[in-house]
Amino acid sequence: SSRTASCSWERAADGIAHYEVRLLQQGMLQPKQCDQQCMDLNSTIATEQIDSNITGHTFNALTLKGSTTYYCLVSACTVAGLCTTSVSDGFQVDTALPYVGCLQVRGAGEQFIDMYQHPYVSYEILPI
Repeated sequence: SSRTASCSWERAADGIAHYEVRLLQQGMLQPKQCDQQCMDLNSTIATEQIDSNITGHTFNALTLKGSTTYYCLVSACTVAGLCTTSVSDGFQVDTALPYVGCLQVRGAGEQFIDMYQHPYVSYEILPI
């Protein structure tokens, strides 16, 4: 959906106090090609601090755009504030409406059902 984005990761080694999870929208630089300071140049859409025993988070109530690349950035942080950061591969949201097309149903009465592309499915039954 273009309203939610989920990030998941493997549990880090012992000694991790919490995870910091950010959802990034690609800015001018590729997140895989830069360090933490470079990440700040990208647009942070949402951020959350997660307990160390949790290995996933879903960001809700988003407005994600088609043809835009998004990334999950996860930092595993110790009590002392030392963090190790990893960034996901980029992903995009498909906001295009599906093309429903046409469906023929054969059987009792030999009726033809024609479905039209629309946000809600509507149909018309025509005899063959």
